[in-house]
Amino acid sequence: MTAQMEKWRLVGGLVYRLAKVFDNCVEAIRHAKTLKKENRVFLSRTLDGQWAVYWRPRKEKVECDSQVYSIS
Repeated sequence: MTAQMEKWRLVGGLVYRLAKVFDNCVEAIRHAKTLKKENRVFLSRTLDGQWAVYWRPRKEKVECDSQVYSIS
């Protein structure tokens, strides 16, 4: 993994976690397909030509309920 590799990526307002980095596009796609069965997956090509596979859980888990406050 390169020094500039991001461990987290923000895509469409959602946070994706770095799974693995590959030198070969085919290997990255193969790994992404295995993750895609249970997760959402995002592939990104790095500046040095490597392929990063990012993932996030398919089912959203709400950490806390939203609160509405009235300021009067």
